[in-house]
Amino acid sequence: EAVALVNMMVDPARLGQVLRSRGLPDQWISALVDRNGKIIARSRQHDQFVGQTATADLRENAIGLEGTWIGTTLEGTSVLSAYARTALSNWRVAVGAPVAAVEAPLRQSLLWLIGLGGTTLALSTLIAGWCGRQIARSMRSLAQAASSLSGAEAMQLPHTRLREVNAIGDALVAASLDLRQRTEARDQAEGKLRAETERLEILNRTGEAIASELDLQKLVQKVTDAGVALTGARFGAFFYNVTDAGGETLTLYSISGVPREEFSKFPMPRPTAVFHPTFSGEGIVRSDDILQDPRYGKNQPYRGMPDGHLPVRSYLAVPVISRSGEVLGGLFFGHAEPGMFKPEHESLLSGIAGQAAIAIDNARLLQDAQRELEERGRSEEGL
Repeated sequence: EAVALVNMMVDPARLGQVLRSRGLPDQWISALVDRNGKIIARSRQHDQFVGQTATADLRENAIGLEGTWIGTTLEGTSVLSAYARTALSNWRVAVGAPVAAVEAPLRQSLLWLIGLGGTTLALSTLIAGWCGRQIARSMRSLAQAASSLSGAEAMQLPHTRLREVNAIGDALVAASLDLRQRTEARDQAEGKLRAETERLEILNRTGEAIASELDLQKLVQKVTDAGVALTGARFGAFFYNVTDAGGETLTLYSISGVPREEFSKFPMPRPTAVFHPTFSGEGIVRSDDILQDPRYGKNQPYRGMPDGHLPVRSYLAVPVISRSGEVLGGLFFGHAEPGMFKPEHESLLSGIAGQAAIAIDNARLLQDAQRELEERGRSEEGL
């Protein structure tokens, strides 16, 4: 009835053309529905559906002036629908956009986002793995370096690409350097303490030994051995004066550090410029390099050491002086390397020389007493 009325007034086909001319996408559908729900015109398949009743969801949802809903077309296509009602005729114009067509860009965007997210995740995983390997390699380097922290050699730390790891490595190197310096200082202190302890022990043993020794030859040998041990000299000699039974003064010597034959082929030392301060009792002579000493090589016939003499660069000589002021002899020590004798060696040998002087005085007193007893015995035998 409505269609017939429309046919009398306007051709429905022209209304269909009007709907199609609105520029809607090809997949969209528009329709003109009267107040009774009959299709008056349609943008697609107009001839097939004109005069038919609109879908139930359109009739149920398009009851106001305008609105939207999700429904189904007569072809069975799911669409997103919108409508508007005319004020004069109470007709409704409905437009439906296929859900698939509307959602396709969304699905494509979603798939693109999923792909991008997956790619980003994979790239992030690769970067994280690379960073993890870098960190692990750097930490292994730190662990290897830390294992040598207390070693004697300086820590060698490879440079990494991680600033934080390099900062930790620099701290380890600084700690290693500080620890090594502290260790070296401790070792030096312990070495000095041990050396000082050994020197004190040698001094004590020497003092006890020479205090109880009345045999002059054994006494001077012990003194010479102690001097070599205390100074680290390559060799040492003690030249001393004795008086024989006839009252004649003789110069004898003891040797330590080398065989006696090394000295027996040379004449006794004379009071040259080098030896004079010792034999005259003027004081201790210490030279880091006797070959460079201005007093060396001034006297004939050798002008220095004779051929075949043991090599001497470091030189230390200490006079042995009796309580009466008499010079009893001299302690002489030599080393083939320069700069071997230090001021503390002078102090040690000065103490040894003082002990030796007392012991020699005591030994002389004993010898004089024995000599006097022997003479008295011979005198009594002659009576």
